[in-house]
Amino acid sequence: MLMIEILKYSPTYELAHRIDKEKLSEDEWQDALFNMYADGITKKLTHKEKQSLLDDFDLVLKTYSEYGDISLEDSHRWWQEVGMKLYTADYNPNVAQIDRIDKAETAYERLHSALDTYLETTLVQQGKPPALILSVPLGMNKQFILNQVSDLIDQANVPVPPIAQKGKKTLTAERLRAEPLFMAMCLLMYKIQNPNMALWRLGVLANVSPKNAVGLNVNEKLNDDTIEQANRMAILTSRALKKARLLSENAAMGNFPSTENRKLPVFYCEYVQKNYQDALLYGGSTSRTRLRVKQAEIRKIIMANK
Repeated sequence: MLMIEILKYSPTYELAHRIDKEKLSEDEWQDALFNMYADGITKKLTHKEKQSLLDDFDLVLKTYSEYGDISLEDSHRWWQEVGMKLYTADYNPNVAQIDRIDKAETAYERLHSALDTYLETTLVQQGKPPALILSVPLGMNKQFILNQVSDLIDQANVPVPPIAQKGKKTLTAERLRAEPLFMAMCLLMYKIQNPNMALWRLGVLANVSPKNAVGLNVNEKLNDDTIEQANRMAILTSRALKKARLLSENAAMGNFPSTENRKLPVFYCEYVQKNYQDALLYGGSTSRTRLRVKQAEIRKIIMANK
């Protein structure tokens, strides 16, 4: 999911993760939080600003309590263990036949395979509800069999929810389009990889504005004919980068996709860089491949402009 990928670039979400894993004290995590927003020596946070940050961070902690550790989980595994419970309505599992044994049959290998398929696929797709694995003999009175099944269900004593509820989260939102979100993710990735790269080059690489990119070559130095165009691209990229960071921080506060304006933390810290590397190592195959391709492009451009 793109929200999960965007969250990996959020310093505040990473701080929530550190609180959980490193058991930071309240003083430790508050100092870390305030340092993310303090403007060096030139400006110190006021009491009011600190309280506002703490209020916002409560939302981040709430998001973390729902989404958990996203840094090392591949998308498929995260979806099975966490995402399905967040984004789908209460599951509607069906009674499923795992296999059938005919008289005097001894095809145990096939039965093991059928059971594995049920446990690893069917049960997962249904949200891993509690289930009974039964042996139902055929060729007997149906009502007699159903009565025995009913008794076993009663003995299991699993409560039945009174009303099916909607999932906690929705998968869609107004104006949710994958490509702009992926562009934002790429832009954040490029910036992490090389914080000092010129903005216009970042914009060309991340495809911020295809129209303004025509004629700009990231592997060449600017000349009199391209400098004005590069300046326009730099302005557009600066705006896009801010929106990308807002996407990340608003996602950390449970609001996705949103570019609602808010104070942004220091971005290029070791923890966010670590999450980028983890995405390469543990991300789904498609995301991992695309990120590695982008990483190779960056290295080539850096070398060409030394």
